[in-house]
Amino acid sequence: MTALEMAKHYFQLSNEAQLERIKTLFHPHATYSSANYGLYYGPEAILAMMRPFFASYERRRWTVVSAEAWSENIAEVVFSFEGVTTGGEQVQREGVERLVVHHHKIQHIEVRPPRGT
Repeated sequence: MTALEMAKHYFQLSNEAQLERIKTLFHPHATYSSANYGLYYGPEAILAMMRPFFASYERRRWTVVSAEAWSENIAEVVFSFEGVTTGGEQVQREGVERLVVHHHKIQHIEVRPPRGT
């Protein structure tokens, strides 16, 4: 699976809140870096960060605004996120997510604010 295909699959599983299936996408030495949530090493640590995030929303939806393959192993996705927290707060934000794929597994994810901000 190319990085672009993997990115689209990852967003689909995220919208379905399929965390255990997401975990299987990660390389054993995967890293995850987010401007909002920090830096994580390994699938267990990444999912330990994701679980409370997902649980804090009654509804959540990522929309892929654009997706570009930088190479077979690197993809960039511009996304928008809309959700409703368990406290009823509506959340909207945009971001850029870069994925690096190695041997058909996600090696690294980097999440940053939209370009120009």
